[in-house]
Amino acid sequence: MLTKTQQVYLDRYQCDTHEVPYFEAGRLSIPADLLLRSKLTGYDKFHRDLLGPLGSQTVHLERERSDGPGWYSLLEKDFRAE
Repeated sequence: MLTKTQQVYLDRYQCDTHEVPYFEAGRLSIPADLLLRSKLTGYDKFHRDLLGPLGSQTVHLERERSDGPGWYSLLEKDFRAE
């Protein structure tokens, strides 16, 4: 079973760039530092504090249709291992 922790916001530009949905369900595996750099206006302190310490470690994000637009849950488990 997947365990969800914090949520991370991806704006429309990031969703298009990383080819994931903004409104629909989706999944993304990406290095944390690449995700941080991909936001054109930069992330707020919450996101920098959450993702920054992870460096180039791959994070696994999942969004359900019921989540707010652009909000992805940071998963504790790699969903690719399912």
